[in-house]
Amino acid sequence: MLENDLRLVFIPMAEVVDAPPGLIYHWKDMWWIHHPEKGLAFLRLNRVKHPLANLNERITMDMINRSYEWAECKFMPDVFLKARSSDWTNDD
Repeated sequence: MLENDLRLVFIPMAEVVDAPPGLIYHWKDMWWIHHPEKGLAFLRLNRVKHPLANLNERITMDMINRSYEWAECKFMPDVFLKARSSDWTNDD
């Protein structure tokens, strides 16, 4: 998958290392697909961002080798992302 694929969303590292107030998503001890300049990779399906990460480093490396040759594998002990009510409703 090309890094400019419109389904890919990148979130800079500075935005995911501290928990924001309110409702959040929290991923613990995972290996992430990481773009060295853009940040952690998520795949947007419908309106929901799905993390491109796994608890198993080898699985993440396999994903990189098959589809994300521009990426690097990065271990993150904690990743936080603010949740929105529209993630579960039809409101935007």
